[in-house]
Amino acid sequence: RRRFVRHFSGSVHYTLSSAEGSASDPQERYNRLLNAPDGQPLPISESVFPLAYDQRHSLKTVISAYTPTTWQRRFLGLPLSDMGLTLIAQYGSGLPYTPTNSLNQQIGTVPNSARLPGTFNIDLRFRKRVAVGGTSYTFFTEIQNLLDRRNVISVFSNTGSPTDDGYSLESKLHNIPESESFRRLLSLDPQNFSSPREVRAGFELSF
Repeated sequence: RRRFVRHFSGSVHYTLSSAEGSASDPQERYNRLLNAPDGQPLPISESVFPLAYDQRHSLKTVISAYTPTTWQRRFLGLPLSDMGLTLIAQYGSGLPYTPTNSLNQQIGTVPNSARLPGTFNIDLRFRKRVAVGGTSYTFFTEIQNLLDRRNVISVFSNTGSPTDDGYSLESKLHNIPESESFRRLLSLDPQNFSSPREVRAGFELSF
């Protein structure tokens, strides 16, 4: 953390990590043993692979601006004392996943051989504190995902796409005009994307 100039500060956090093993959780290992041919051990190439939470790179930057309680400046008649504004930017490299074919069968001998796209997000926080007598009122606003970015957090394993499940319903629906819209409605799973922009406002009371 570093204080750049008066009333401004910031920090940068970077993490380089690696998580490899034979299973991301006990159930995964059990399922692989259960599905292995009788009497045949798992291939050595599958013994160690990137785990589901293996995020190699993460970067977080925080920049804050604040005014002291003694600041006498005003804007449109409003006092600018005891205010704070914080910007938080975060980047994370993509997590691994296991590609499959249309029958949901693993492609290749190594699980988690593909990766999701990286994610980027910016949050903004503002607060204003007002003291009246012995009571302190703090008004705050938080904007999560300021840029309203659609980060991909999951994909269809058979296509590697968050919006294409790889299946076509047109033949089953006998070329009904609405079939394409219906197929896209099934494909556009909102759970494959991060949450959209969210704004919160409130106040705290201290006495």
